[in-house]
Amino acid sequence: MDISHKSYASRPWMNKYGAAGTNIQLDGCNEGLKGGFAGGIAGGIAAWVAYPSECIKTIMQLDETRGTKRFKGTIDCLEKTVKERGVLGLYRGFNIVLYGTVPKTGVRFGTFETLKRSSLDVEGELSNTNRFLCGFLAGIAEAIFVVIPVETIKTKLIFDHKKDPKKGLFSIVRSIIYNEGFRGIYRGASSTIVRQASNNSIRFFIMDYLNEAYRAGDPNTRIPFLATGAFGVIAAFASVYGNAPVDLLKTRMQMRNTNLKEYNSTWECAVDVWKQEGIKGFYKGSAARFFRSCVEVPLTFIFYDAIMEVLAPL
Repeated sequence: MDISHKSYASRPWMNKYGAAGTNIQLDGCNEGLKGGFAGGIAGGIAAWVAYPSECIKTIMQLDETRGTKRFKGTIDCLEKTVKERGVLGLYRGFNIVLYGTVPKTGVRFGTFETLKRSSLDVEGELSNTNRFLCGFLAGIAEAIFVVIPVETIKTKLIFDHKKDPKKGLFSIVRSIIYNEGFRGIYRGASSTIVRQASNNSIRFFIMDYLNEAYRAGDPNTRIPFLATGAFGVIAAFASVYGNAPVDLLKTRMQMRNTNLKEYNSTWECAVDVWKQEGIKGFYKGSAARFFRSCVEVPLTFIFYDAIMEVLAPL
């Protein structure tokens, strides 16, 4: 079935009110603001539920960078982390992630919607190629404006907990700027941009593709929330294992001015991981990241749709 050029519509209410995340059209700036607001709230809820997996993923990715391997696997890492830090230790660094969720989602959906509108053909349809590119460029935008500084600070908050559990958000920021200057906030920028661009292009493309396949040519077919969740899990799997090496390199590159090994470039980091840890080294923490994404991605789209239904009449 060829779905490359089908009408860019979705659920019945979305035919009028829709938003970028679920492959639908918005009517003007007001609806774009609704989409950004709905995405921010949905992203915040999903991030809160899934963040412990993000914390474990980051710890796993930094394992062996001290010279010794501490964890046998994801479960072992989880058990030891809870024992050493307590359950609340799994939310170390979550405040900066939460602060960044709303603007990140706003930039993502806003950029995607703007690019989508400019990419529609004369019949108001969007090709699969343009859909992929819109997601790719939206990922670059959110990486530059939000994700890079947020990820840098979050990673150092998680890492510094053992050395100084009382060290908080603002002290981390001051330390980075004092030791590295403003450039330190953008440590690992290239790998983060590639990660976000690939994440968004894969997720938007798969969600849109599966939405169209489910409707089978009927734009009035309502897509159940459970189906949206299932599509989200598929999109999460593809994006996590499609760019896991980039995510690991991003994490390693952000750990400057610590007692961990430092690298002058992302390429140098990649070569060292390959030599010291092999191909498996690039996928460290992927299980935890996949679990987080399997929760966060479906929930984001489900809550997004639900909130947009509430906002639609406004």
